Amino acid sequence: VGTELSFFNRRVNLDFTYYSNKTTDQIIPVDLSYATGYGGKWINSGEMTNKGIEVGLGLSPVRNENFSWDINLNFAKNENELVELDEGLETLLLSNAPFRAQLVAFAGQQYGTIMGTDFIYDDQGNKVIDSNGQYAATNGLVSLGSVLPKWTAGLFNKFRYKNLDLSFLIDVRQGGKYYSTSHQWGMYSGMLQETVDNNIREDGIVLDGVTGDVTYNADGTYQVSNTAENTTNLSGYNYGKSHYATVDALNVFDANYFKLREVTLGYSFTGDQLPFDKLRLSVFGRNLYTWGLDYDGIDPETTSAGSGNIQ
Repeated sequence: VGTELSFFNRRVNLDFTYYSNKTTDQIIPVDLSYATGYGGKWINSGEMTNKGIEVGLGLSPVRNENFSWDINLNFAKNENELVELDEGLETLLLSNAPFRAQLVAFAGQQYGTIMGTDFIYDDQGNKVIDSNGQYAATNGLVSLGSVLPKWTAGLFNKFRYKNLDLSFLIDVRQGGKYYSTSHQWGMYSGMLQETVDNNIREDGIVLDGVTGDVTYNADGTYQVSNTAENTTNLSGYNYGKSHYATVDALNVFDANYFKLREVTLGYSFTGDQLPFDKLRLSVFGRNLYTWGLDYDGIDPETTSAGSGNIQ
């Protein structure tokens, strides 16, 4: 359901939509025992809902024969839930990252949860360091966040002076996480700037946190006792390796960004000398600049396997 409204000779335009989508009988892969003669099967089952709003606001502050300025602002927010899979099926593995982190769909939650080992914290919220000077990790895989954003937005501006026009588009994404194998291997192999900052290769690093004794429970919970300030010096080599072998959360980042999506400069030729009514030549650039990143140098939009589920 929605509405489209225009005011003041179309100088103010509003487009609002609310949607509620339910998708049923999705195609789901299910693992089978090889004793059946097959490793898996595909079924039609499950239910997913998407509810949200999309808002578009257009303004034309200036409009005359020689000059015009148009602004378009859009905003979208989606609430997603994987209501159910198949009877007796509560989780669906979507993808694996080397060698432990996973992307999983859980019934009753958002689609696309990153699962991996997390930091262990004491009662004051300090990260716990083990006896080797590395971050202690949870004993099993826990949720490290959803890949889905909380909201997205875009701002488009277009200026025209006589036959010359200039436009630019800024995209914004807020919310969601991503797991970076680039960061994992870059730290492990010593290829990233972090592996040389503060002379870490020669001097090592004392991680921010506390040492302590960790007791792991069968249900995945833990208790921390006998905490003290961490003073253990960890070599740069072992610090880099820890991004591969210990805490997966070291490679999970917020997927927020502001992006200069496109800039276009054009000129329109008109007149009797042309064999057409109008000819416009333009030059444009896309994805020119990104800022507001949780980790500089890695674009949250890029994926390691094209347009699949992996994030």
